[in-house]
Amino acid sequence: KEDGSFPQNSWLDGKGGWGSLQMDEVGYPLIMAWQLGRFDKETYEKHVKRAADFIVKNGPFTPQERWEERPGYSPSTIAAEIAGLVCAADIAKRNGDEASTLIYLAAADDWARNIERWTATTKGKYGDGNYYIRISEKGEPDGGHKIELNNNAGSFYETDIVDAGFLELVRLGIKLADDPLIVKSLKVIDEQIKVDTPNGPAYYRYTNDGYGEMADGRRWNFDGKYTGKGRPWPLLSGERAQYEIAAANTPIRFSVTGTDPHDFFMTLAKRRLDNMLAFANDGLMIPEQVWDKQETPANIDHQFIPELKFGEGTGSATPLAWSMGQFIRLATNLKAGKNLDTPQVAGMFDAGVTWFCQNQLFASLLPK
Repeated sequence: KEDGSFPQNSWLDGKGGWGSLQMDEVGYPLIMAWQLGRFDKETYEKHVKRAADFIVKNGPFTPQERWEERPGYSPSTIAAEIAGLVCAADIAKRNGDEASTLIYLAAADDWARNIERWTATTKGKYGDGNYYIRISEKGEPDGGHKIELNNNAGSFYETDIVDAGFLELVRLGIKLADDPLIVKSLKVIDEQIKVDTPNGPAYYRYTNDGYGEMADGRRWNFDGKYTGKGRPWPLLSGERAQYEIAAANTPIRFSVTGTDPHDFFMTLAKRRLDNMLAFANDGLMIPEQVWDKQETPANIDHQFIPELKFGEGTGSATPLAWSMGQFIRLATNLKAGKNLDTPQVAGMFDAGVTWFCQNQLFASLLPK
């Protein structure tokens, strides 16, 4: 767009669809440009620079996070913004724009230092009280603020609403897999939003999600009041697997009793690929959501939902492009033995041993 941002979504001809703004969707094209080696002057000046300038001017706050619902400070969105700025900084440097290089890196460095202050509570009711939350609308996770969830789900304290979006900090090279807060937050996720299904572990989007079938089997919004309950999303199993690939390549720092840490985490990641396949229907289409109960509800809305079985697809979008893309991404990374989609320039392990850094300008982003 003229201001450097990207439409929330668009038609095939590029015309914008819905009218909101997701800042992660401004950051990801910058990562893509770097991954594809689009370092030419025209791409930089007409696209990369404009988008990066927009992020610096408007971030890290986002009008919507990746679930297209709430405004505020989101770990997953900020991860995309930081990684996007670091990629843009490298492209700027290649084009001789040293001033923009320094501006992008300064913003990325500042946000990397402050992400926990904006998005992690120290007074939560889960675990030891210290973990990442889904979103903080004012950047004050310990401020005692409530958040009104979409889909008629109700109002809850921000510290009570958790999701696994913070794993983007690891996938995009901002945090190490064994970062203490990442590990603590994962424990909270497994306690609060994991479901063990016949087809493997699955994860809700976030606590108290209201986007999914009603408890009695009727479809979401059957009553016209957006009533329902969110069910587990298979793509989140793939994201967790990518965290485990990162953990497998974190040398020596993980301790797993009785086995090699690399083999342990890679085995977990491979199992999750099998889980995602098991969540698919007979046509190998992976759904948006799977049913989360052993019981088959009595009032299935058969006009839209053929059946509801534990660990199998609901009446949600099938196939969901995001689910299918995550499956392909995970399979490709497992074959490579590392997360190929982690931009090296943002700070990742090179061959699982040492930190890769193109020049000293990026050193401030690397964990000390």
